Amino acid sequence: MKIVETLLSAELDMIRFHINIAKDSPTNADKQIYKIEKHIEKIGRMPNICRPLKYIFGVDTDFCRSIIKPYIVITKHFDTHIEVHRVFHGKENYVSKLFGL
Repeated sequence: MKIVETLLSAELDMIRFHINIAKDSPTNADKQIYKIEKHIEKIGRMPNICRPLKYIFGVDTDFCRSIIKPYIVITKHFDTHIEVHRVFHGKENYVSKLFGL
């Protein structure tokens, strides 16, 4: 099991999701964030559920992607730990936001 560190950028993404969802349903907002947080914990136990973006898009990068519908968790994997860099909604163009493409 690896230590998972959620960076501020990913925390801010989840806060943004929570605020937007809570406008309609505070309960559902809590459930969605809980779902993402549990998935992030799972990444620590099962790092192989993340797929390198270089194989998906042919981009030279160390970022990996894990999907928990409708969200996409962007990570970087190291020998001792995993960093969660961003969390995107599946409707967002996350490749453009990550790489400016």
